[in-house]
Amino acid sequence: MVSLKWCLQHKDGLRLIEPNKNMSDSYLGMAEDSILALSNVARSKIWTATMSYYIFYYSLYSLMLRIGVKCEIHSCSIAFMKHCLREFYSEGDVKMMEKAFSARNDLQYYADRPVEQKTIDEVKAYCKVFFIKTKDILASISENQIDKIRKELQKAQYTNEVVIGKGNMFGKAVFANRDFKKGEMVVKYHLKALTKEEFDSLPQEEKNFTHRHFGVIYLYSSPERFVNHSSNPNTIQDIKHRCDIAKRDIKKGEEITTDARKDEIS
Repeated sequence: MVSLKWCLQHKDGLRLIEPNKNMSDSYLGMAEDSILALSNVARSKIWTATMSYYIFYYSLYSLMLRIGVKCEIHSCSIAFMKHCLREFYSEGDVKMMEKAFSARNDLQYYADRPVEQKTIDEVKAYCKVFFIKTKDILASISENQIDKIRKELQKAQYTNEVVIGKGNMFGKAVFANRDFKKGEMVVKYHLKALTKEEFDSLPQEEKNFTHRHFGVIYLYSSPERFVNHSSNPNTIQDIKHRCDIAKRDIKKGEEITTDARKDEIS
């Protein structure tokens, strides 16, 4: 299986989108329809394995869309489940989905890799358990839990894509850990809105990392708090989407800079 880091860097891998309940419901419905049709392909090992796997996949992807995570690589969806959904799925759940994935691939693409009937029977039975479990998760997952998962993925994403090194912002700076194309999101802001009382109570060193946008004071987190100012920056601030966008192509190892004079927006 692939790593979470690889999935975050691949163009068709994991990326955050707006949570979409309608699409989530649609994928859950596809999983349920597949369960109803499973008995119709009982005589075929390849179709039983394929349909069983897609019951796993449609169920998982339904939850991913509810959280707001898109992915076009199946092994990356499983990696996301393994690393970011530990609160909801057990190691046994992950292993059974991986087994279903392997059985489907071996039967569909590799004629020289036999799959035992016992394996087919196991994934066929467990996919229904997995569907019911996912349906229960969807019914009970809270907005706080969704926000926690999204922040965990954001942290993993930007840990991989940018790194903190020595620089002018209190001794630190942010550097590209891969090549970025013009128009790509480089640094995502993780902002905390502060009341006047909260701002006043901050230590002076933390006040250095606050900025005012549209009349609200925000405390910046790492790594975005260490992006240095430049009169000729390589990123543009996108306050609406809370991120820095590449103004031009940026090479791996290059310092990320922005025009800090545009911070105070009202």
